[in-house]
Amino acid sequence: MPRPADGRDGPRTRRPVPLRRAYPAGRPYSGRGTEGQTLAPTAAVDRLRLGDHVCWDFDDDDARLETIARFVEGGIRAHHRVLYLTETDLPARLRTALRDRGVPVDELLAVGQLDPAARIAALADYVAAARRDGYTGVRVVADMSGAAGAADAIERMAWFEANLNPVFTGGRVMAICLYDRRVFTAAELSRLGPAHPATARPQDDPATWAPLLRAVRLPEGSGLRLVGAADAANRYAVAALLGWLVGDAVRAGRAALLDLAGLQFADVAAAEAMVAAGRAVPAGLRLTGCRPEIGQLITLVGGAGMLDRTA
Repeated sequence: MPRPADGRDGPRTRRPVPLRRAYPAGRPYSGRGTEGQTLAPTAAVDRLRLGDHVCWDFDDDDARLETIARFVEGGIRAHHRVLYLTETDLPARLRTALRDRGVPVDELLAVGQLDPAARIAALADYVAAARRDGYTGVRVVADMSGAAGAADAIERMAWFEANLNPVFTGGRVMAICLYDRRVFTAAELSRLGPAHPATARPQDDPATWAPLLRAVRLPEGSGLRLVGAADAANRYAVAALLGWLVGDAVRAGRAALLDLAGLQFADVAAAEAMVAAGRAVPAGLRLTGCRPEIGQLITLVGGAGMLDRTA
């Protein structure tokens, strides 16, 4: 996702568009009541939900366009504000694809529900403003191709992508970050992909693909729930999430809680990162709901005292 602006201008706020009809799953939004094209229910992008932050690799322009159009159309139907981060105006082909689905593009642009921008000051502020304006969530499409090229661009992007993950844990925003495999090398993608909790690739089966990891902020105290798997494919994202958890607990002067009941797999590096996080919290870290094999791994790397064996 492009780095936010350093400028003083905050996120723009506009009144939400009053187009809130309910549409059946798999059918496009239409401001005029027409149905347009029918969308196949098995597309991977349709499985995303608020809280997801996905590295979306592509190597075909038509597939990229279809992904964006489905994602935007779903957001309009759900009454989300849709932020399209791009260095230019909304691409003409995307405008056409959305119109073909019955999406009233010009009207949505005019009122700000569809919001193309080169950058924003802070995603958390943008999400808060959208909520105040009456939207039920925010969807972000980040076209990353324009950010490639500078010698240090990859490290800066990876750092920013990873450290943005805590914003998603509140469950009010979702994002797909588009990386063109014809622009980024395999080595670069191997650095950028793990900064996201999940990655979607062209070869993935859309009928079975689901985000590898989801992270959810617990409603009380300094707590985080991990669901899915934590391994090399999302290592930097996991590190950033644990860093946020440590910082939140330390600032509040309380213990931290990591709910692992939904975590199906963790590799050694993930287990070591959890134990290191626990040691960084003066009041301690409690690991709850561990599967037996994950608990054994955490014990092996020195975290036995952090396991909550009563849960």
